[in-house]
Amino acid sequence: MKFIFFLSCILLTCSADKPQEKVQLVIIDIPIKSPEQICAEKITEAEEAQPLRLMSEESKRNRLKLLYHAKGSPVYLTVEPKKTELKTLSEIGYNRRIDIRNPWGFIEKNKAFFESHPSLSRKLFLREGYLYNSNPLAAHAISQLVGARVLFNEPRFWVQRGSALMKAERRGKYYYFGDGPYKGRVVTVNFMDRLTLERPGKPLHIDFVPAKNTYHFNWLDIKFVSETHVVASLNYSDIPGRLVRTLFKRREFGVDMVCETEDTSEYRKTLDARAGGIKNLRAAMLEQIAERIPFDEPKYEVGQEDGKLRDAWVGSFYRGRLKYQYKNELMVEENYIYGHLGHARPPQVCVDFLVDTIDRAAGSRYSGVFERKHSERISGSFDSRLFRYENENGKEKHYALRNVDGITHFAKDHPQWFNVIKVPQKKRVRIGSKEFWDYLPTLMLQSGDMVFIRGYVPWDSNQHSHSFYIYNTDPLTGMPILLAGNAGPASLRPWVVETNRTPQRKVKMIIRPTDELLLLLSSGRDVMYDLVIR
Repeated sequence: MKFIFFLSCILLTCSADKPQEKVQLVIIDIPIKSPEQICAEKITEAEEAQPLRLMSEESKRNRLKLLYHAKGSPVYLTVEPKKTELKTLSEIGYNRRIDIRNPWGFIEKNKAFFESHPSLSRKLFLREGYLYNSNPLAAHAISQLVGARVLFNEPRFWVQRGSALMKAERRGKYYYFGDGPYKGRVVTVNFMDRLTLERPGKPLHIDFVPAKNTYHFNWLDIKFVSETHVVASLNYSDIPGRLVRTLFKRREFGVDMVCETEDTSEYRKTLDARAGGIKNLRAAMLEQIAERIPFDEPKYEVGQEDGKLRDAWVGSFYRGRLKYQYKNELMVEENYIYGHLGHARPPQVCVDFLVDTIDRAAGSRYSGVFERKHSERISGSFDSRLFRYENENGKEKHYALRNVDGITHFAKDHPQWFNVIKVPQKKRVRIGSKEFWDYLPTLMLQSGDMVFIRGYVPWDSNQHSHSFYIYNTDPLTGMPILLAGNAGPASLRPWVVETNRTPQRKVKMIIRPTDELLLLLSSGRDVMYDLVIR
């Protein structure tokens, strides 16, 4: 904008004989600052505050190992929680068994004792209220074995999970969430949860997961933290090779974006729509986990009979029955057609979980128990059962979507919906090897990716395949930290559970949903449960 100042010369005397002086105009340019420039100044101003100590590179690496081993909230700890001061010799002895050696067997063997001594359990397993241990092996054991009843016998306590603060209330033998996003559900305890008898005070962590879900960045590199602000460099998938300097304002448990030094609004339009599809995929995964969908395998298997139960289930479903059987009743451990919430519960092999997740995210499903007299398959915006292909004889056939070859065939036939990424044979690394830790980031896995692994397994001399989704990635590094799949029953699990189970397998292929499929899945559906998408 130009401000024009008129400079006039006021003549004290005028004369007809004296020529009048010309008025000279002086033009001064005062440029308006762009939003990006203003943001840079705000960042400079924020960085003048007293900084908190940043996490060291060693601590960052150990944090990733903890998330690799334990299912928990990927929060950023501004200060590592301190151990509780132990006074008696027995307390010190118990703590030494947990910290020095692999504590899985010790905790499992003494679980009944810990349940009867919750005050001792809190001293051993909680650090400043956080379920935390800096030893990855201990973190894995604690996250798997230490539950609410090990830590509490009081009528109620508080659970802080990331940025969610909830009350846990005892009803009979179990604790239930009394409010918040998990209201009415049985209390589960995750690694890095904060668990206190009184309402917790100032936290030691910052939760960036809601910000990641809102602004859709891949990961962020924290440059500065104070009591009020965070300065970080953000990586977006659609801005390759560039980091966007960003200012966040801290709130009680999380952050809100103040500004960025680069305009990302155009990128975010696509990212918003893509994120809607990922959100629906995650909701579909959590639905199947809440229903505890069983693995498709007979209780007393003769040879290889994986996948045999589903046909028996489908036949009984359409006949309006409440139970099904394969060969005889003893062959099916969980033979109910519907789950405890009244929804259809078809048994799954691992590939079924992948396909069913996409179908559910699009609104395709089997009808519930109250419609069993007229049982039907309800089709949404995408229904895998409706697709056909022509074989070499020109005949239409259904895709064999219950095995790896079949889903690969389907994905390759529909490149508008799927990117098939094959990992070269020479570059494959055993998932149970030490090298896999450094190899994993090179795969550049994203939330919603379908991962296929293959190799020798402890229970058979032949190679076997397995598959799962990348449920979530770490907001601080982009590392995939939580897997969703069905290895019996459907569940969320950290990497170490999979690597310990079959360490000889290798990542063979990745199938990634395209933007077009995610846009299709983001069109909306009826979510069956009120679940938190983290």
